[in-house]
Amino acid sequence: FILLFLVSFLYNGTATSLVNWINTYLDQVHFPILLSAGMVSLFYLGLSIGRLTCSLVAEKTGYTRLILICSIFSLLFYPLSIWTTSPFLIACGVFLSGLFFSGLHPTSLALANQLYPHLSGTVSSMLGIAMTLGAMIVPWMTGFVADRAGFRIGFSQNVALLVVLVFVAARLRWI
Repeated sequence: FILLFLVSFLYNGTATSLVNWINTYLDQVHFPILLSAGMVSLFYLGLSIGRLTCSLVAEKTGYTRLILICSIFSLLFYPLSIWTTSPFLIACGVFLSGLFFSGLHPTSLALANQLYPHLSGTVSSMLGIAMTLGAMIVPWMTGFVADRAGFRIGFSQNVALLVVLVFVAARLRWI
């Protein structure tokens, strides 16, 4: 359960950080305002398409395998959002991050409810708490670091958290 808690925490923390800070970051590097504003919409478009896709393949793929796949591809595409300068690559990174982030929490929730059917309300609430904590702590850390060292460094800590997420997902798969 602790691993599932970490999946929800790390997913929502890094995703919320990207959504909350991408416009400010792009404004600081002088991207056009319309391009910056569209990034949040692209993220949520990817998230919506990904949620639909993941719901269709979750049971066939297996919950732990899907969590691992989503965590790996989230890690691969997140850096495009922050370490490239091409508007097209940034847009691809934001969209594809959303696409692969989409399967992390819902799949963790489904797995947790399968593992602990007699505690489904408690499990759902605890994973909700994990998401809330992630949405509070990680974006704050990103902003704190960005104020001192710049947004690329602030976002880089999120990449490090996504590396941790891949290890958590691999451990979950192994168990």
